[in-house]
Amino acid sequence: MSLPRHDPPGFVNDLLEENRQGWSDLISGLMLTDDVSPTLTPHFYDATKVKEQTEALIARVTWVGFPNRQSDSNNIKRWTKADASRAAQDEYLEWSIERAENGKIKKIVFSNEGPEYFEYLGKVQPDTLLKLYQDLHPKANIKKEDIFDANGAYIKLNKWNSTTTTGTIMHLVQVNNTLGAEIDLAGVSSILRADTNGNLITNKDDLIRYGKYGNPCRNSDPNIGSAINGIARGGHKLTVENPVGLYIFSVDWDQISPPDGHEDDNPKDFWKWTRGADGHHMRGEFEVPEEKGYLVGDLFVNDTSLDFGAQLADIISISITARYCDPNSVPPDTKVVNIQDKDTRVCPDITPEKSAHLVAFKRVRGRL
Repeated sequence: MSLPRHDPPGFVNDLLEENRQGWSDLISGLMLTDDVSPTLTPHFYDATKVKEQTEALIARVTWVGFPNRQSDSNNIKRWTKADASRAAQDEYLEWSIERAENGKIKKIVFSNEGPEYFEYLGKVQPDTLLKLYQDLHPKANIKKEDIFDANGAYIKLNKWNSTTTTGTIMHLVQVNNTLGAEIDLAGVSSILRADTNGNLITNKDDLIRYGKYGNPCRNSDPNIGSAINGIARGGHKLTVENPVGLYIFSVDWDQISPPDGHEDDNPKDFWKWTRGADGHHMRGEFEVPEEKGYLVGDLFVNDTSLDFGAQLADIISISITARYCDPNSVPPDTKVVNIQDKDTRVCPDITPEKSAHLVAFKRVRGRL
């Protein structure tokens, strides 16, 4: 086969050798479901089950981490909504904020690692999972009973991984932010669809609304589906690149600036990657060192004071990488869709006003 086994997300090394095959089997199981299979989704394959006949290529798909479904024409309102709950953060990026006594942001921690890995780790290596929690949150007094129930089952929505206000976060918990959802989306979106006249559907919005493989109002789902379908239209076989996961692709550091008197500071230096190998980052912490004498909340994003974690989500890009091979190897069969089957949900306005909200901030550099 083309891939001996599926590696853990981000190439992390938490798993003992005897537990790595179990993880690979779990991922293979997510690639063979009632919705994704060689019969239902012939373009999609599991690289541990299929031998690639040509050299494989990769295509990275990226999108903005801010939850588009929380969009509003007023920036304060949309940032407030996105910061209010992990349930609102549905673009495969979630965060939690620690604030100082004066209310300013002290630290923001971002994660986009799926819950399935931690559920598996909790079953096969519970002590490793507890130590991981403790090592990544050294200031928190995390006990075993905080993250495991009386029967020893891992509690993914535990008090250290469920809110946006503790500054602690281990992995994704929003119901749609899972590896299973990622794989299902990639598989189902690879189906070629045509209208009743036989015309191939290629429009990004039409693809997801007819295919119903995600939410058309997100940043992530339509972009992933459109890219995957485009590869499939070339007759390629395709899959999610190893290791299966969602990754933080980039942070637009040019949009962040230090406070007056600290012009030589580079905010990028205050970011620390804490999960995942290079190119496969899944967790990042943003905190100004104490010796600097100021806080994250004293920084500016696009010349506006950094008062919300969602302001950083605006400038963070998330990614998935597709792997594809064997062009023209899959017959161009199409699934005919009917107009009455189209998802007609109305998405929120995504164009923020750049004037109405500014006076609501305590500090707006050069504008008040």
